[in-house]
Amino acid sequence: MNGLVAEYVRLQMDEAAQFDADLKSSAEAWVKAQGPQAKAKEVAINGAIRALGLYSNDLVAIRNAMAAASIDQGGTAADGVSRALDMFSRLGEGLAEDTIINPGGAGRFGVNGREAQGELDAMKVKAGSDPVFAKAVGTPGTPENARWNRLLNQSTAYAQQQQAAG
Repeated sequence: MNGLVAEYVRLQMDEAAQFDADLKSSAEAWVKAQGPQAKAKEVAINGAIRALGLYSNDLVAIRNAMAAASIDQGGTAADGVSRALDMFSRLGEGLAEDTIINPGGAGRFGVNGREAQGELDAMKVKAGSDPVFAKAVGTPGTPENARWNRLLNQSTAYAQQQQAAG
């Protein structure tokens, strides 16, 4: 009897290991399918994870759950992986566009002109110490570049209003 139980446990462990390997492969395929936007998508996903207070293990658990749900709904594990990564990517891109989650703050969208200048200053400091971030800020089409331009426009408009007000 113990031999049957041990064999069953071994088969379950092998099946779980194969499922994990398939999901990792699906995630790698998703990244590859993003082409030149892959790095920006990864940055967006990481931003969403940080903004939500999650860890990378949490993303893996959510990805695995969505893969299993996709299978239950007649799809494939890869479909679930893609849905999870698309969801976090869109969320991260949205966070780069607007300040949605503001821990301890007013929980509002956007920033005013003074706050925009403060965020620009913070981005400059980060760009000075993080060459990958600096490159992303200077690359049109990235969430970082879009945020930089939007903050710059807000800050410039605010400065012009202040100057006109005397």
